[in-house]
Amino acid sequence: MPPDPEQENRTWYRWLKETEKFPAVEQSHRDFLLLRDYTALAALFLIGFGLAAWLIVDSLQARLLYMLALLAQFVIVRHAAATVGARFVCTVLAHKTSAQ
Repeated sequence: MPPDPEQENRTWYRWLKETEKFPAVEQSHRDFLLLRDYTALAALFLIGFGLAAWLIVDSLQARLLYMLALLAQFVIVRHAAATVGARFVCTVLAHKTSAQ
């Protein structure tokens, strides 16, 4: 890979475009996009529903439990998105290197 980040990005995008029609790359890309979007939603849920629960629910224990559940959802999904993203990159690189 080139040392320049801009050139590295161009190279990566070119490799992605060359391999994007392989079923494994398509599925990996779909999985990554789904989990990326779910992570963003989980963050919004944590903020929005967490704030709503804090204002509406009377029990401190229930509020904390709900916030903990929302936080756990965010952490788990964020980790899954990062893992699937790394797997996506590996899948593209595997197809690129096997085609040469």
